[in-house]
Amino acid sequence: EKREKETEKTFPSKILDECGFVAWHKTDDVFFKPKGNVFISLDLPHFLSSPRAYVLGDLFRQATEESLSEYAYDAEIASLSYSLSLTKKGLQLKVGGYTHKLHLLLYKVVERIKTLTVEDAVFERLKERTVRDYANFFRQQPYRHALYNQNRALTSNKWKIHDQIEEIKTIKIGDLREFAKSALDYADVECLVFGNFTEEKSKEIVVKIKGLLNTKPLSPSLRSNIRAVKLNPGTTYSLQREGFNPDDVNSCVCVLYQVGEENYPKLAALSMVGHLIREPAFDQLRTKEQLGYTVFSVPSDIYGALCLLIIVQSPTKGAKYLDSRVEAFLAKYREEIVKMDGKTFSSNLDALIKKKLEKDKTMAQEAKRHWDQVLYKQYKFNKAALEVEDLRKLTKEAVLSFYDRYIGISKTRSKFSTQVFGKDTPIPSKAEEGAKEEAKMKMDEAKKEDGTIAPVKPAETLPPVPEDTATQVEVRDADEFVRSMTLFPAFFR
Repeated sequence: EKREKETEKTFPSKILDECGFVAWHKTDDVFFKPKGNVFISLDLPHFLSSPRAYVLGDLFRQATEESLSEYAYDAEIASLSYSLSLTKKGLQLKVGGYTHKLHLLLYKVVERIKTLTVEDAVFERLKERTVRDYANFFRQQPYRHALYNQNRALTSNKWKIHDQIEEIKTIKIGDLREFAKSALDYADVECLVFGNFTEEKSKEIVVKIKGLLNTKPLSPSLRSNIRAVKLNPGTTYSLQREGFNPDDVNSCVCVLYQVGEENYPKLAALSMVGHLIREPAFDQLRTKEQLGYTVFSVPSDIYGALCLLIIVQSPTKGAKYLDSRVEAFLAKYREEIVKMDGKTFSSNLDALIKKKLEKDKTMAQEAKRHWDQVLYKQYKFNKAALEVEDLRKLTKEAVLSFYDRYIGISKTRSKFSTQVFGKDTPIPSKAEEGAKEEAKMKMDEAKKEDGTIAPVKPAETLPPVPEDTATQVEVRDADEFVRSMTLFPAFFR
């Protein structure tokens, strides 16, 4: 039977901070299970310094996992597990399970990361697998390719998958061994010990980890410095690419409306807009217009820069047309906000607040929530409560003002449209844009299954597309675009 406590819930507290090594601890005060999690982030900027370094880091990670496969199997039988992954900072280690033996698996993995040796046969097998994995990226869904293209154009230090493929072809076993020798010489380390651990036991664990890693701290100038592109107001940027998979008929648009650096008033308004449009966007674009099965909208955050993201993927319509339908929906939905009565607005706001204040359903969910704050160096462990404070102050007028400034066409909006075109809907020329898609739409609607022609539906059946009066900028080269733009302050500090 689950025990209940009336005591006030606590947040992680810092238990160690010295020489580039920071550790946090939180004892589980909700679930009361004999389990725990240890998270470790290794800030290794040299892993991300070039496409070659990134590939070597990826091979290093896989070789570590390969060398621990038998040990990990035994640990799994004891309900213990670990994962090692590459992040935007370097490496991330997660270990979880019953706390009685968790520290043994943790120490084993950390020791292996520090002292890795790679056999020739293992290297060749991993290299072959990695080449295959990189190549499989081109077979993924177009919306993933759109997100990839968007990230390359809107963030610093994002390498081309093509460059990674070229680099791995030239990497030899000696390159990986040399890389592994000094891989962890310099690193900033941050960790969280969560669960059925006392503060004393947590300190014992982190001190042991610190000794095993034995890393030297990074100088401030070498720390991870990932930054997002700051889009100009009153500007619509478009990045058009043919699909990576020449056999895929699907096209996709990924539309990003940038709001700016995070603060709680902006976050509250963005969350409310995201909550309001989620179901109507799906209903209009998926159900009524039948553009495709993949339709979703979500408030997002690109390295500290808030935005609203809308993605539509279609097997029959081109990406340029999909972009126009997103704009038509947003213009139409503004009218819905204007007409919305106070009771409807309040019920939606209450539903959003209730969702924000939902309790974590599992230990893993709570652990991840705290770890995300540590990993991204935000440390806002009570973020949900702070968000809700501003949500409670929100009015329909404030939401409409936010919508007009950042979402609807205006002199203040910053929009970035990433478009991926399928094999049957090539990138249109300037002369073809608009007219060709409109004609195709009418013909498609007119054809019945039996081949006869039905009366053409009037244009009024679909919300009209508003004229985008913003400055239009076509992005041809992602790297050049990033270099030419102002960037937001560094996300990782």
